[in-house]
Amino acid sequence: MKISLGIGALTVIIGLLSGLISNDWSITVKICGYIGAGCLVLGALFNGAFISGDRHRANYFYETKADRREREKVSNHLLVISVPNIIAAIVIYMVQ
Repeated sequence: MKISLGIGALTVIIGLLSGLISNDWSITVKICGYIGAGCLVLGALFNGAFISGDRHRANYFYETKADRREREKVSNHLLVISVPNIIAAIVIYMVQ
């Protein structure tokens, strides 16, 4: 999780630097917002948030325990990456 949080912070820093260099903070909002939203959607997709209960139950019984742990691990990492990006995008949008 620390690595995922570091990746999220690194993308925020890259977004902040690009906004600072170009003197246009909307670029920072776009970069952080798109990365945050993309990771959030992918994390929810891997978590199974967009499928029905019947499909989720069927997938639960057909996948192995190791596959389920790997899928949940990837989902959690993506969600942790999205948190700092979404927070940065919201804060910069509100300040702007």
